[in-house]
Amino acid sequence: MSLSQLRAGGLVLVACLFTWGCPNGESRFIPPQATAAPGGASIFIYVAEARDSAVGTEGGAVSAYRLGADGLLPGGPPITTIELVNPRRLTVHPTLPVLYAASRAQIIAFDISGGGLRPLCGDIDDLLAPPCATNPRGNNEPFDIAIGADEDGSFTLYATETGNAGSATNPSRIAAYPLEDDGGLPAFAGSQGTGNDVVQFEGVAVSPLFVWGSDTAVQRMYRFARESDGSLPAEAPTPTPINHPTPSPSPTQAEGGPTPTPTPEPTPAPKFFSVNFPGRVEVLDFPNPSPGGDAGVLYAVEQGAQRLGAWHIDEFYDLPDFPNSESPIQGFYQSIEIAPDNTRIYGALFQDGGVASYRLDERANIVASSESITSTNPASFPTGLAFLEFTPSGSGPTKTVFVSLGGLGRVDGYRVQADGSLDSRPYTSTEPRTDTFPSDVAIKVFD
Repeated sequence: MSLSQLRAGGLVLVACLFTWGCPNGESRFIPPQATAAPGGASIFIYVAEARDSAVGTEGGAVSAYRLGADGLLPGGPPITTIELVNPRRLTVHPTLPVLYAASRAQIIAFDISGGGLRPLCGDIDDLLAPPCATNPRGNNEPFDIAIGADEDGSFTLYATETGNAGSATNPSRIAAYPLEDDGGLPAFAGSQGTGNDVVQFEGVAVSPLFVWGSDTAVQRMYRFARESDGSLPAEAPTPTPINHPTPSPSPTQAEGGPTPTPTPEPTPAPKFFSVNFPGRVEVLDFPNPSPGGDAGVLYAVEQGAQRLGAWHIDEFYDLPDFPNSESPIQGFYQSIEIAPDNTRIYGALFQDGGVASYRLDERANIVASSESITSTNPASFPTGLAFLEFTPSGSGPTKTVFVSLGGLGRVDGYRVQADGSLDSRPYTSTEPRTDTFPSDVAIKVFD
């Protein structure tokens, strides 16, 4: 089983159950005192949970927690839970109280105004239909999602979707979904990015001019130009929803009758760069002009090398043949997070069960000698990361990195030290939830 398959969502749970074994949520790293917090902050933590104990395709949920005024996670159950088939990735709209989840076959939008969690349409029965969700597509499990701002002030959501390698009508692609003014989703992608040699896209990141997508199978990082409206260069073919077969030509068409509407061509092959089995990816943009003339830095998980790499994006928006800097060899990173002040990068070590972090120098290079790793617990399987700056009641400003732990069924919070490294052990945790495998965590702060 490849790591790409593990990242498909449900199979990561299969690996936990049948390869390494899943714990029951108890751990020596649970903080020694209760984490139930008095009062409440205007900060909410959202967790994607897989639940099916067999293949992760029939159960799951998205849950919401309210952070206590003292900065602690609640010790009780979540304030809201909505069932969703095998969610694996979360992201919050940049300006609206809307949360997006990548589920087994579609993208779902939730209204989180006031910190709640409800279908964007308002009716739970409409959860899986536009504008609450994109139409489901068979064999097209989303791996990653990211949102970019368009020139007119609107936003576009980009999703890497599995598809079928070599297929002209259902390729592995980066799908571009133009978001409505209220954050609603369209039924189908308005455009797509793919290429003749693409096998399976995994990670996606957005910069003002480009969308970057990683293909682990062919060891490439692809770069697609973004149009001013956020679309990618070519129109996406209208997909066939799940459980609806692709229509066959009618007899009149076969006998020379009316010509059927042609299938739109996939986006022409974009520019690509060789990267060592790239997984998740993040892009840090530099102001123009920047010191050294670079346009930014691209960070990626190098699955084959079991490390993090950083590539300087030059003035032509190209990547060098090799990383400009790398972390030491450490293990398989499930996700990465960059501190808001761009001075530190964090990585969730899926198999080792810890969070590694590295200082970024003045040119945003990874300083390998600055490695810091939390206490490891191989049974925890950390998956998602989220960074929070917060001032608890009666205290000074604090910084915390929250980590979703698939193997322990909970979320942990680690204090960030002055140098950006994390405490060895978490200082707060949610109550472990049995029969769940948290796959990602997201944060929304309300004024």
